[in-house]
Amino acid sequence: MRRKYDRHESEIKLPFWLSNSTKELIVSAVKNNTPIIITGAQKPTGKTSLKNILESQNILVFEEWECAKIVLDEPIDL
Repeated sequence: MRRKYDRHESEIKLPFWLSNSTKELIVSAVKNNTPIIITGAQKPTGKTSLKNILESQNILVFEEWECAKIVLDEPIDL
């Protein structure tokens, strides 16, 4: 079970260019101590800028290319 992070929403500084729904998702992830993975098109969209902003606030965040992606499509017999 993840512990909830006691951090007030106003303490999280987010850039103006994010949509309200994205801001809400980030705040929820931070409050629930859920790691954030940033994805998007392979072109300048602000992924690294957002990552740097969040990291500077000690928020656990990764860009997709930094993570190992494991896909399990077939059922297993245990």
